[in-house]
Amino acid sequence: MRRAVRERPLDFYDLDGPPVLAFDRSHDLFGDGAVVLVDLSGHTPGSVGLLLRTDRGPVLLAGDAIWHNLQVEELRQKSGYPGMLADNDRTETWRTVHRLHAVRGAVRVIPSHDHRAACAWKEDPHAPRSREVRPRSQHRDS
Repeated sequence: MRRAVRERPLDFYDLDGPPVLAFDRSHDLFGDGAVVLVDLSGHTPGSVGLLLRTDRGPVLLAGDAIWHNLQVEELRQKSGYPGMLADNDRTETWRTVHRLHAVRGAVRVIPSHDHRAACAWKEDPHAPRSREVRPRSQHRDS
């Protein structure tokens, strides 16, 4: 990845805007509320989500802050392994999951790895959030 972006110019932004929903820090990219960066700390230093105003309602592209919407719906961390390897700060990642859980009724959250969440929003913006059928024997991570 580093080689691919080494020669490309990068723009840096401070999250210097007002609180948005459950997020203390934000940055309105164009000044019109269409694309707002919000703090999704934990997975990597400086992790942000893109809060988008769309004709189908607000959408939050959560990147790798969470891997599946089940984490948001049921307040679950990533499993210990590989979560401990993937997240820079597990405590801050857990706080981010709680913030995403708090806004789940106001905005559609789409994690990078949840194909169903992305497809459900594309097909029907009012469809229920992505759900995964799983055996009862699986336990919750905390």
